[in-house]
Amino acid sequence: MGKPACRPPGREKLFRLLETGIELEKQGVRAYLKMAHSTKSPTAKNVFIRLAADELDHMETLEKIREAKQRGKPCRVPPVPKEEIEELLPKLKDPCRLPRGEEGKEDLQALRTALDMEDRSMAHYRKIAKSASDSKVAVLASDLAMWEEFHHDLIKAEIEAIESSGLYFAILQRQLSERP
Repeated sequence: MGKPACRPPGREKLFRLLETGIELEKQGVRAYLKMAHSTKSPTAKNVFIRLAADELDHMETLEKIREAKQRGKPCRVPPVPKEEIEELLPKLKDPCRLPRGEEGKEDLQALRTALDMEDRSMAHYRKIAKSASDSKVAVLASDLAMWEEFHHDLIKAEIEAIESSGLYFAILQRQLSERP
């Protein structure tokens, strides 16, 4: 497979990162929708639907960046607003928590699978950022890792809420309140 004609010379690594990111986001949409469909808990179902929607937004953003780069225009990954993340955090005293028993175990397993997906994506992007010789590739990879980290934190907080420990949720809530 040859390089697309519209790809600027010397930018192969940047475009490969964008294309890989787009594909990872597509896979995330599919996986989260499948998890939402199979999850019994309304709370976990909503988390998965929100994650799928975020992945779709990320995919569209990466496609716009790719198009802009193909035209030679600068484009930057937008930061995730702090308020949006806080809005996603589970409410520990919510009376509609996940069901206990087998259904709750299945939901926890789905959430742990999602956490693993985010961890692997985050590690992938961090590795690229660390080894990139092109500063634009490094910055984009770091931004993509940050997206995955936000999802990781959301899923981890939901797992902690289900398990009723709340420790991670309390730490995450404090970290978010300290962000600018």
